[in-house]
Amino acid sequence: MNLRIPAQYATAAIDDVDADKARLVRAWLDQGTGAGFLFLTGPCGVGKTRLAYAIWLYKRRYGDTAKGVWVRSGFLAKRLSALCGQDAMDEYKLIKQLGRETPFMVIDDLGTEKLTEFVKAEYDLLLAEREQWQWPTVVTSNLSLNRISACHGDRIASRLNGGVVLNFDTGYKGVDDNPYPDYRGLKGDK
Repeated sequence: MNLRIPAQYATAAIDDVDADKARLVRAWLDQGTGAGFLFLTGPCGVGKTRLAYAIWLYKRRYGDTAKGVWVRSGFLAKRLSALCGQDAMDEYKLIKQLGRETPFMVIDDLGTEKLTEFVKAEYDLLLAEREQWQWPTVVTSNLSLNRISACHGDRIASRLNGGVVLNFDTGYKGVDDNPYPDYRGLKGDK
């Protein structure tokens, strides 16, 4: 897990979020390999990516040397789109590598990618594999589960909802109003 951490996230810590969210993140981390999904949802700028980096740093700090992958959803969608119409074995190898053989994964900014039916199907395969193998997977998005259901399909929304959901709008498994100001604006990271 030799991800190069951008400077603005180098000091990210789980305690940067409120105590209830930090407690839920730590409980999720304590589950280890069988943790499944941690879905961080809420509007832009509230600290979802910062918390994902904090989790990454925590895993690195406490000796988790397992191979991990951090990917922005848009880049993953481009990679998957490039496989459309190509050799099915390349597609299978990528989904197998990310789904079955990667013990920790962060998918940042789900919902920013250009969706095609092919990409939606590949995301479904990837998340189904990660769910089946119970690999810890952090997914961030500014889309609610209802919006993910509408855009990506019910299966993906259901898989994410089956894990721990931290909604930066309402706290937990909630709706779409945002009482929180923009995190980047508060910290001066424009």
